[in-house]
Amino acid sequence: MNLPRILIISTEKGKANEIAAHIGGEKLSNQDHFEYHLWDIQNKYYKTQVLICVIENPSEDISIDNVEALIVHHNPQAEDADQNLKKWSSLIDSLAEAEVLLFSCNFITDTIIRNEGKPLDVGEQNPDMAEVEEQFENIELSQDSTETLPIENMLDGIMGEENVDFGELFSQLRAMKEHAALLPTDQRRIAAEQLVTAFWKAMGGDPSEMED
Repeated sequence: MNLPRILIISTEKGKANEIAAHIGGEKLSNQDHFEYHLWDIQNKYYKTQVLICVIENPSEDISIDNVEALIVHHNPQAEDADQNLKKWSSLIDSLAEAEVLLFSCNFITDTIIRNEGKPLDVGEQNPDMAEVEEQFENIELSQDSTETLPIENMLDGIMGEENVDFGELFSQLRAMKEHAALLPTDQRRIAAEQLVTAFWKAMGGDPSEMED
């Protein structure tokens, strides 16, 4: 399949497949060390398919062609956690230039910092994130959202007029979220619209496709 690929690995046996299933992947087949899952993504902005590749054991002959995102799950408190992570270090290093790097863990480790991964804390749930996610799901973009906010200046600094750096945009998401939380309700909506548009452009979308 000529689809964008996400590679999921874990230092805990079975966790990578569990993650693939949890995010909505439908298992397709086993081939060349991989288990393949098809992920149908559909929301109000776009529809697409992504091929999720899961591998349980590191191997020197693993093909990483067309892998655009890497998800590494690691539990630092598990038995032999550091040794298991070292076994994956070569593969992780080879994908250091992937568009998206996510490190799922119980707490931030030096490995995340070295590999510039974006940590996903699977410990205590952040209640503010649920509220933000709900606002994004319910948002309706308006053609009249022309008011300039400080968050728009933050986006302009990353995006320029044409080229959008997805990695930089992703890394600044928390800072923009914290800034937006301080805005009045009406301005938070405008800021959210601007942020959604920025991510859409970063993925190669045409902003005109988001208009009602």
